Formats: sequence, structure tokens, C-alpha cells
Amino acid sequence: MRCFIAVKPSLDICKKAYDLGKQFENIMHSIAVKPENMHITLFFLGEQNDTDVDIISEMIEKLDFNSFYLTFNRLDFFGNIKYPKVLFVKGHSNALKQIHKDLSDMLGQKEISFDKKPFNIHLTLRRIKKLYDKEAFLKILKEINNNFKTMQTLVNSVELIKSELNPGGAVYKTIFSKRA
Repeated sequence: MRCFIAVKPSLDICKKAYDLGKQFENIMHSIAVKPENMHITLFFLGEQNDTDVDIISEMIEKLDFNSFYLTFNRLDFFGNIKYPKVLFVKGHSNALKQIHKDLSDMLGQKEISFDKKPFNIHLTLRRIKKLYDKEAFLKILKEINNNFKTMQTLVNSVELIKSELNPGGAVYKTIFSKRA
């Protein structure tokens, strides 16, 4: 099964983030992430068999963490200004970085394969297919960041999530959750 490990901000924060992303919809062809699907990916695991899913669930169960706040303080994008790929809200949390490190160590010990991209705490708003107006993009980005009101959300669980790809987009289902 195709899966990943993530934390989910509150739906209220996701709705606010979604509204920020809507300000870009007329200057690009993009796919917006629905608020109910927003999450912070710790590890994309790809296809895993049932045995490894059980091992991953056991690893998450062994995590020792308390509830913590995740702070969002600006909009940014992956890619470059010529070809931006993903519009996101930048997040910060030392507690989440520690959870990522702990899980990384456990996954390595059990030889579970995962995407080893550097960990960058972010909440994806839009996957950009084509940017129509670079200057407008930069202007809106600057305006939002100049007036950005820091957002915080309480995180109290780490989840293993199954991702099923469908023509209408990915459908996510939590298959294991560890609460603080």
C-alpha cells in the first residue's frame, strides 16, 4: 500500500491556509489541496507491504512526545521563479524536528525504505502546473508575507496514512495514529 507518516494541523488553520492560496488562482494553473487533506509529511514511504506497515506502526507507537505547537509564519514555494512547483506555508517546530529525527533513526534500523529528501516543515497549498504572470505571483507573495499573521496549531498525534490515487485526486485514510 502507498503510505506516508504525517501530522495534521487543525482544520481551522488549514482553511486559513487554503484561503491564502486562493489569492493565486487567477495567475496560475494549479491544483489546490483541500483543507481536509492538508498535512505535514514527515516521511513519504511509497509502496509498503503489510508486514512493513505493521513494523512502521510499531515504530510510531514507540515515539515518546508531548503535544506541541506548530507555527506557520510565511508563504514560500519550491522550484524557482521561472518554474515554481509548489506553493506552501512554511512551518516551524523543534518538537516536530525531533520526532522526524527519532523516526528516521528507527526506519533506518529496520531498513524501511523512504524518500530521503531533506525535511522541510511545510503545508502544501497548491501544486503549480503553469505560472501565467511571474510579476503578479511575486507581488501577491510579497504582499501576503508583509501582512502575514503568524498561525499556530496544536499537534497531538503522529499518523500513518494510506494514500490511494484516483482520477479525482488522492484519497487519504489514517491507518494508525499515536496520540501524545
